[in-house]
Amino acid sequence: QNYAYVDEQVPPLEALFKAQSKIIRDISVKKSCVIVGRCADAILKNDPACFTVFIHADGTFRQQRVMKKYQVDAEQAVEMMENSDRKRSNYCRHYTGREWGGTGNYNLTIESSFFGIEPATEMILQALQHRRRKKADLVNIESGRGFHGETRDSSKGSCKNPSPAFCTHAFEQPHF
Repeated sequence: QNYAYVDEQVPPLEALFKAQSKIIRDISVKKSCVIVGRCADAILKNDPACFTVFIHADGTFRQQRVMKKYQVDAEQAVEMMENSDRKRSNYCRHYTGREWGGTGNYNLTIESSFFGIEPATEMILQALQHRRRKKADLVNIESGRGFHGETRDSSKGSCKNPSPAFCTHAFEQPHF
């Protein structure tokens, strides 16, 4: 921050961010959760269990959704979107020094206007399942076991069952 606190008191928004950050960390340690916004991607960036997703859409798709949800005309919808985007960007930059929506900040980004909301949801779930399998595979490889307990033949560098479904090194990153 580029300012000094008056009388050494933390400004209310700074205190709020610190409190929210603590709550986000506390919840994430206790159980699996979904946190929307609040710079949770940056707050939990050092948590290896954290999986971050940024969902975006083109302007027309967003405008239609805003018009329908808030019963406003096209001009009002655009104004609302610009205002919201500006606030989110400023908030993210202020508290994290990061660019809001920067693809490098997330494990997965999805354009919901291209795929649709339900397919985008399914893609997120598939990516989480893939990640869990991959993490389980890493544990199994370290113990000399392949995916689903298949024994790995280290002399050949492959699993005894050559099927990609069972051979851990055959998995590829999903192409979304």
